[in-house]
Amino acid sequence: MKNLFYSFLLFLILGQVCLFADSPCKDLSKDKCEANSDCTWVSGYKRKDGTTVDPYCRAKPGKGNNTEDKETKKEKKKKEKDLDTEDKETKKEKKKKEKDLDTEDKETKKEKKKKEKDLDKKDKETKKEKKKKEQ
Repeated sequence: MKNLFYSFLLFLILGQVCLFADSPCKDLSKDKCEANSDCTWVSGYKRKDGTTVDPYCRAKPGKGNNTEDKETKKEKKKKEKDLDTEDKETKKEKKKKEKDLDTEDKETKKEKKKKEKDLDKKDKETKKEKKKKEQ
């Protein structure tokens, strides 16, 4: 269980690092950006709040570093889900085995008690018979 926790924690940390990875189009000049089929050039513009945005190069939708990461994340999530399922099944099996052992122990205890009672009865009967013989 601890290993699963630590691997999940590691996945979270590495996942955050991947999210902030640099785009392949970051800091490219206009000529280089237009030459790269995965990038597009965004002309400078002015926002409604008056802030001027300088022109820049950005990745086209689905072409950034995160596309490979998304597939990898899906695979990792599926693997983690499979591991969780296996863990749950293993726990269920262990509980069932423990329950079976407890049931066997209870039955064994009952049998022992019954045998002891039977022996006690035989002892009492034997004692009664001895007393009768003595009288």
